[in-house]
Parts: sequence; structure tokens; C-alpha cells
Amino acid sequence: MLKYFRVKAVGGHMGAGNGAELIFYIKAKDAIAAMTKVRNMPAVKHNKNNAISSVSQISEEEYKRGRENNYSAYDTYGNRGVK
Repeated sequence: MLKYFRVKAVGGHMGAGNGAELIFYIKAKDAIAAMTKVRNMPAVKHNKNNAISSVSQISEEEYKRGRENNYSAYDTYGNRGVK
């Protein structure tokens, strides 16, 4: 059964040592799977140990609210449809 997570990550392409906090709403079987999905997304600093700053399990309602409000960072990059 899939669970819902809010994952905060550091976005790249802003110069050495610089990044922006990105928030992703993800469906995954567990927190490790959610972190792995986010780490492999475009714009996330893949090779940095601190690429993922936090992962928290959320309710289905909060997940839907975040996705509907286009708050997920992945939506910001025009990649809709990722669940």
C-alpha cells in the first residue's frame, strides 16, 4: 500500500554551494522510496549527501491539497503527472 510523503530537497543549477529548497509531494511505499524518487528528479542535487533535508509522512488529504495547489516542486518544472 502506498503512503504519502512531503519531501524537502535542495535544488541545483544555481552555482557552487548554492541551492533552493524544493518541496515534493510523493506517493511511495516508505520514506526511503520517497527519498530515492526525489533524489533522481531533475533539478535536485543528486550527488550531495544533504540533497534531502527532510521527509515526513502526510495524510492523503494533505497530499491532494499540495498537488492541487501546484505546490509540488516537480510541477513547477512543468513535469505534471508524476505520482
